Amino acid sequence: MAAVLKTLSLLFFALALATLAALVPAHIRSVDQAVVEWLGANGQSSEAKVWEVLNAAQVGPAAHLIKGTQRIDAQMASLQQRRVELLAANPSYAISGGPAPVIESFLENAHPNGLPPETPNAILSMLLPRSERAILSADLENSSNANVAALLNTRTLGGLIQLHPADHAAGAPYDAAVLTLALLIQGDYFDPALSQQLGVLAREAAQGNGSAIHAYENFAVATLSLGRRLDFRSLASLAKITRSLEDWAQMAELFRTRPNSISQLYTSLRFSQEVA
Repeated sequence: MAAVLKTLSLLFFALALATLAALVPAHIRSVDQAVVEWLGANGQSSEAKVWEVLNAAQVGPAAHLIKGTQRIDAQMASLQQRRVELLAANPSYAISGGPAPVIESFLENAHPNGLPPETPNAILSMLLPRSERAILSADLENSSNANVAALLNTRTLGGLIQLHPADHAAGAPYDAAVLTLALLIQGDYFDPALSQQLGVLAREAAQGNGSAIHAYENFAVATLSLGRRLDFRSLASLAKITRSLEDWAQMAELFRTRPNSISQLYTSLRFSQEVA
């Protein structure tokens, strides 16, 4: 995260778009093609990055990278064709975004005959129905991961201010966020140290610690901002580059304040992994 902030601030200065000090994500006003091009010149090319995710059958991330680079040429057309072929061979990837055992297992249990084409692929939207969350929570209760168990224990957490617990009539968003985080931990997408930190925070919140409840709720709100805009595999790839609770919140703020630039933001964040 620090790398992409440094990159963005230097680029904006060079282009005379702004003179900023101590740039933070909430202050970013534009992420455009120049960012992607600069990052590509200092790391992998955009084409190589898309091939990387397509070779792993990650069609969700590939869609964002193809759109985010804003290139229209024969190479990108070839990449898009490969993505279409992968979807034809694996229809469930339209929902999961690509191979992801934790979400694929849930989809197979919940919908053995497949999901209708109109099913939203944003993970949060998919988990809003009570029936979906009931099946997923039952699956996750079999987990031997103590941090997953800690999160499941917060589904009916009291003391929330911005959201409502799962047993409330309006509790679907919060519950979907908690279950999404549990899925990311179960799938080992978060760094183990961050998973442990989140598990500790969940336990303290469940014990009634007001500060912990506030911090935990904010993390859930950040998850809503990201999860309502990304398929599971794309969200998981951002979890992979997250090193702190603050990173997650900063990425969420970017996506929340720039809803028309989701693919460009996603692409910049993915490319930032190769920037020193």
